[in-house]
Amino acid sequence: GISGLASISCQKDGRWSEPEHQCHVACPAPSAPPHAVMTNCRGAEPLLFGHKCRFHCKAGYHVKGHANKKRSFHLVCSETGAWSGPGCSPVSCPALPPVYTGLYACTDAWYAGSVCAFACPGAASPDHEPVVSLDGRQLPLGGNITCAGIGLWHPDPERLQCRQKCHTEHCGWDGGDCCSSTVPGRFVRTFPPNCSQECACRDPDAQ
Repeated sequence: GISGLASISCQKDGRWSEPEHQCHVACPAPSAPPHAVMTNCRGAEPLLFGHKCRFHCKAGYHVKGHANKKRSFHLVCSETGAWSGPGCSPVSCPALPPVYTGLYACTDAWYAGSVCAFACPGAASPDHEPVVSLDGRQLPLGGNITCAGIGLWHPDPERLQCRQKCHTEHCGWDGGDCCSSTVPGRFVRTFPPNCSQECACRDPDAQ
């Protein structure tokens, strides 16, 4: 809106009653855009043209048109008497590579907080069921990845692979996590103990 006197008058001394009178464009008190909170809007009302108020995007959101990390922005009182500026958009993670097409289902697309569940293609028999592995080890809770608030997938989908369950080539003698055993405790015995390379399996019943 515009603030100022609606009229001035010519006085007997030949001067205007308000010689320095001006009209000012003013904005109403601003409201926080969706998914944002106001952090600073100092100044006496009316808030005039050019006045700035500072806002901050809530967790999981960033300033529209900017990188995921940018969370703070200003709204400015414009010459039309309205507040002008960006708002907040959901943080998003990079699109998953095409190689994974058809292997996952996500709760909220690529947006922050979305959980994508991976499932490997089916196998000819249950004994050769493929599972999702991370760096060669089967994921304990299945093949789930989450879009974090910083715009990155966790764990990194590039590290996921579909491998046959209990495949000795990829076991690494990892204490039974991959290869089952019939010995007490279900652990694979190795020689030397706790070896990481050049291991020999001393459990004849390991599968």
